Amino acid sequence: MRKMFCFDVDNTIFNHRNYEISERTLEAIETLGQEGHLIVLATGRDLFDTHSINIVEVVKPDAIVHANGLKVTIGSEVYFEHLFDKNLLKQILDFSKENGLIIGSSIDDIHYFTNPETLPQIGSEKVFGAHTSFSSYEKLMEQPVYSLNFYGQESELEMLKNNFPEINYFMFAFYDGADVLDIAVSKADGIEKLLGYYAMSWENVVCFGDSSNDISMLKKAGLGIAMGNAIDSVKSCADYVTKNIDEDGVAYAIENL
Repeated sequence: MRKMFCFDVDNTIFNHRNYEISERTLEAIETLGQEGHLIVLATGRDLFDTHSINIVEVVKPDAIVHANGLKVTIGSEVYFEHLFDKNLLKQILDFSKENGLIIGSSIDDIHYFTNPETLPQIGSEKVFGAHTSFSSYEKLMEQPVYSLNFYGQESELEMLKNNFPEINYFMFAFYDGADVLDIAVSKADGIEKLLGYYAMSWENVVCFGDSSNDISMLKKAGLGIAMGNAIDSVKSCADYVTKNIDEDGVAYAIENL
């Protein structure tokens, strides 16, 4: 029976130790496609950004759930999208600037963040890479923004949430930041749209993930698989825990389940 295989990207198939997808993992995913299964990437990123498009070119997915469900593409066509409310965006950026919070977005290798001068304190090379280009956060108002990236402690993020209760967020796996959204939406919502398009049901979905923004899709999937390097809350809601990304956990699960 045809299934839909949904893969988180960062530290599920794309290893942040070497910034590569291993050959074994890629071959396992390609085999699924050759067998007639649907391949979906479900990520917090906008994978059509110039910084991420190489992942799409390598994996060649049938569809993508970008930005935690805020954008869904089938092939190269946009099937659904929701852009961050501009009025709320300005309020959040101005509040963050005034209160020393680091928030913004990276678009086409340009980083638009509040208080970028504090980034070295949390390791800007780790977050953005050695070669970075920053622009005024105010210019983000001229860009199409799906979600924001926050860097800092969850206690700081709570301050933002208390002032803007309408926002939704997903902490990163190592709790050093979060994806910030202006509506309550998830990867599961994006996959739901694809299920309608392909006339499929959740029982035919297999999901892989490692972080808090993967919980919604792992819970709904017919088979939810947590990476060995996943945070505990992801492992606890999964049907199966595979090996970690350094041990080709995705390929191991595909080969053995």
